[in-house]
Amino acid sequence: MNFVQEISFFFSCVGISLGIWLIYDFLYCWKCVRRVKSWKIALMDIIYGIAMGIGLFVYLLEKNHGAFRSYFILGLVTGAYFYYRFLHKRMCRVWMCLMTKILMVLSIPAKKLANSIKRLKNLVNRVRILAYGKLKEHQNCGKDKGNGNE
Repeated sequence: MNFVQEISFFFSCVGISLGIWLIYDFLYCWKCVRRVKSWKIALMDIIYGIAMGIGLFVYLLEKNHGAFRSYFILGLVTGAYFYYRFLHKRMCRVWMCLMTKILMVLSIPAKKLANSIKRLKNLVNRVRILAYGKLKEHQNCGKDKGNGNE
């Protein structure tokens, strides 16, 4: 690789690192808003780490022909530093605000749906009770006629 390709690769690693940490902050904020259980958090972190590791390996293999260079690590560390130094707090606020608003908007139809389901269950129970009563009347009516004809 010549110098221009190495610089280009370095800045692409910085961008990839920014993207990786942006996604991780999104997941972190989602876990905070949704109050996920600790074992699920651990499982999500493991899956995320493995997926990002595989993604970085494939990127390194594709762009740098598998050569592990110091500017690859330096680019990832630089991207992480810049993300946490300048973007982390802002992005967490943005993610939290968006997620709470989205969950509020989604909870309105969910509440209406739950009320509709509740009303539908009550209606089904009433119909079932009426049908059971009519069935009993029909059965009793047939027995009464049978006893009177004999």
